[in-house]
Amino acid sequence: MLFEISQDTIEIDIPEQYTKIGIKASGGLDSTILSYMLALYKRDERPDIDIIPITLIESTKPFQFMYSSMSLQKISELTGITFGTHYFNMVHTHLICEGQDELVISLYDDNIIEGHFYGVTLNPPTDAFPDQTGVDHDRDKLPNDEKYPVVIDNTNWQPFANIDKKGICELYESLGVLNELFPLTHSCEMIHGEYLMQLDLSKHCGYDSCWWCQERLWGFGELD
Repeated sequence: MLFEISQDTIEIDIPEQYTKIGIKASGGLDSTILSYMLALYKRDERPDIDIIPITLIESTKPFQFMYSSMSLQKISELTGITFGTHYFNMVHTHLICEGQDELVISLYDDNIIEGHFYGVTLNPPTDAFPDQTGVDHDRDKLPNDEKYPVVIDNTNWQPFANIDKKGICELYESLGVLNELFPLTHSCEMIHGEYLMQLDLSKHCGYDSCWWCQERLWGFGELD
């Protein structure tokens, strides 16, 4: 199944031998639209696959499960497909990277998944906004029009590896789900430069120091 936008052509084509497919579902913009695209793929081309949501919940900001659950429920309503069992775990924030790896590896070891999708995207250009505190420079665009691999080890798919948040916005718009899914996603993870759980999780802080809010605003033109 092909999804064409101005930045890239995204293909979802899972080998026939794989039927148990994980999706890292954080409740953010990227994993939500990727979950929707996988749901369309299951509905229209591969009804035999089981899409299994995987969510890691950070102890100091435990909104991931709430937003991922809301968006997955809406995707089921929009597409008519049913997701598999939603697997999740909670870890301390400073162990988030290790916790993600451990949860995914355990699902492979238990033969619950045979492959998984991850919605990593490119950073905005360095001049998009002045304060890029918190940016992961492993997501910077490669020089000379080189591209990141979208398949790793034949089982790890990163179809958004070469598009940024404006490309993600284009996917929401071209698939006609901006109004339905955008309000059910959450990006904000910082307040005044410190990792803190917000009291009102229905809003984004919008501070200049919040990388996640600024990237969302840059890509979509709005926060909530």
